[in-house]
Amino acid sequence: MMGEVLALNPDLPFVLVSTDSIETREDALEFLIDYNLHEIQSWMFADSFIERLRYSIDPNWYGELPRSYFFDTNHKMILTVAS
Repeated sequence: MMGEVLALNPDLPFVLVSTDSIETREDALEFLIDYNLHEIQSWMFADSFIERLRYSIDPNWYGELPRSYFFDTNHKMILTVAS
């Protein structure tokens, strides 16, 4: 889905943030390659205490995935949770 959105909107500012444990780094890279997202700016945090990271992103987030945050031109956050 995001690959298609970015193909249609190449100037869209976009950053991927992985909240998985750093031990899954190779799996995350494989995922990015499989979905042609490996050239997109992406971050993975080295802290293996992922609950703390999730809480710092959104205190109401308990780990359900996938989860996306979009921001409008006024920087207002719009949350999207896909099932």
